Amino acid sequence: MIASMAYVKQDWQSLGPYATKTREMAENILASQPLRGNLYIAVGHLLEGADNLQQQGLVRGLPQALRKLQLVYNFLDKASAIDSSDPELNLIKGYMDLMLAMALPFANPADAIARLDKYAAPSSFADWGIAIAYRDLSDYEKANEYADIAKASVPKHPELHYLKAQILVLLGQRELAQEYFQTAPERRNSPR
Repeated sequence: MIASMAYVKQDWQSLGPYATKTREMAENILASQPLRGNLYIAVGHLLEGADNLQQQGLVRGLPQALRKLQLVYNFLDKASAIDSSDPELNLIKGYMDLMLAMALPFANPADAIARLDKYAAPSSFADWGIAIAYRDLSDYEKANEYADIAKASVPKHPELHYLKAQILVLLGQRELAQEYFQTAPERRNSPR
């Protein structure tokens, strides 16, 4: 989780070490928890690949990132073979589908959003991801709708308040956005 937050916050100095730690910890639980182990080994490799691209640039980092991506899919396949209906597995796969769909010109983000909405859990995280996707697709009304749905499940999460504020700014509702920006830090220290 810390590694993914480093990626989201573009904390490039922390990403590599946390990504490697994620993968190593997942390798340690592989024998006792094969589904979670395979899933988080995949996540670790994915974030290590992102770190390679960030640190080395596209030309030098791409070959390593592609090797990592192949490992990601191998470990996700192993996790899927154990339980393809696992909600956390589908959440991770849904987020990956969404990231790829947003980045690749021939991909369809609507399909990725639908899969995330239908198969991923917990629903609050799926809705959060969908809100981000709609924000990035400039569909601010839908982004706002999904941010509200996610916020209803975890009303005290500060990052959701920041997301809601960002969306409100994009909708031109600056005064309301300011309220969310101001309450987000207060929520950081409250139980979620």
